[in-house]
Amino acid sequence: MAAVTGAVMGLVAFLAWLTNPTYEPNEPPPVSHKIPVLGHVIAYARNRRGFLKWAYSQNHQEPCSVLVAGRKYYIFNEPQDVAAIHRKSKTLRLDAFLVRVCINLFGFPQEDADHRRGISDEVHNLNNKYLLRPQHYEPVDAKFYKELNMIVRDTAAEVDRSPTGRLTRDGLVLTTDLMAKAATLAFFGPKIFTATSADPLVDFREFIATGFGRVIVGVPRFAMKKVYELQDRCLTSISEYITASDSQDDGSAMMKERIEFSGNHFSDKGRAANEFSFLFALNVNAVPVAYISLLHVLTEPGLFAELRDELSTAGCKPSEPIDFTTTTPAHLPRFRAVYYETLRMHVETSSIREVLEPTSITSKHTSSTGEKEAVEYNFSKGSIIDIPATLLHFDEKLHAAPYEFHPKRFLDTSLGGEGTNPATTLRPFGGGVSYCPGRMFAEKEIVAYLASMVLNFDLRITNGEKEIPISSEFQAAANSPRQIIEFSRRKA
Repeated sequence: MAAVTGAVMGLVAFLAWLTNPTYEPNEPPPVSHKIPVLGHVIAYARNRRGFLKWAYSQNHQEPCSVLVAGRKYYIFNEPQDVAAIHRKSKTLRLDAFLVRVCINLFGFPQEDADHRRGISDEVHNLNNKYLLRPQHYEPVDAKFYKELNMIVRDTAAEVDRSPTGRLTRDGLVLTTDLMAKAATLAFFGPKIFTATSADPLVDFREFIATGFGRVIVGVPRFAMKKVYELQDRCLTSISEYITASDSQDDGSAMMKERIEFSGNHFSDKGRAANEFSFLFALNVNAVPVAYISLLHVLTEPGLFAELRDELSTAGCKPSEPIDFTTTTPAHLPRFRAVYYETLRMHVETSSIREVLEPTSITSKHTSSTGEKEAVEYNFSKGSIIDIPATLLHFDEKLHAAPYEFHPKRFLDTSLGGEGTNPATTLRPFGGGVSYCPGRMFAEKEIVAYLASMVLNFDLRITNGEKEIPISSEFQAAANSPRQIIEFSRRKA
């Protein structure tokens, strides 16, 4: 009898441990959960934005811990904490997750993915060189602006040939066909379309829209054959492009160096996967952000006319190519404000770090008396640190009425705005060693795309119910009700 009682008590204790894992001193305090092992995984997966806001509020807007599928997730938001976390780059990293992404999403063979992990600093430095240094990114910017102007001109000619003088397109597809194509041409060159057996942008769009989340977690091929066929087509197109580029001069200097670099480090399949990863990074965030920005421009009362006036003031004329090298984004502050406000409201990215070894950080928080106090946080090995952008972006102390689309919050006070500084109140591109090097190009391409559409066309959303996607994650935006845009030549 004693043995049975002991076994039962042991089982109860074990279940209690599963429900409430132990926490070391100075670990962010846990938010209680009801489901053993799984913890908050259902709420986290169902409505991540709402769940994180709720969880953070449970500890009075201070760092906390939640249990997600058996792992501790530490949630942080304050800039001083985030900076301290990013400084611990040796023990707080994302390597294991990135290897899984390389294999599952981009199609790297295991050996190539492991090798890429070892040369990640070299890959990052190469991208930084071409995306953050003016002598390297200015030629690509100029090429993008030229391609965008040509595509807009061809689109206007297509409108003219239409019997009704207007065209109707799915807004996400329209953004891909204009902006994403111009960006892809600027970096990859024309052979990405002319030397391939399929349109890689069409396959990319459908691949991400239909299977992104499931591919990331490794759902097997037999369970979603069509999705993996789209991935195969993307990799085949990139392989064909690389073969054509090896024998002929094509594409930007960045792509030439990337292709040479990948040829020195990866197998043929790994080489294709590496350049597919760049095509992905170039378009996966920019396309839905530009699409959602355009929807806001078309639905916010008076905003379209205000932006058109700004283009006129900047000297832009309909049906004439815009000299973006001197116009955007510095001379289009209202367009820029729309871009920042779209990032604030719709980007749901997180900076994620895995705790490789027990680690501690020291930060400073304001006490109830208003004084700065040193605070130490300890992280246990195997846990995850989650720094969600949405906590900062919807912080009412930084952004009044955070659930309202209000671009003037980012407009300079001299122009009638509120002068909020996006550099200190937004976190849409991660941070630390994973700070997105494409952030400067993304702003320029999206502002240029919006300016081109507003300057040259009269546009309207034809859906009876105008519904703007909540999230700018590609799969979420693609699977929200698609907004159909009718456009014609500008009349006034």
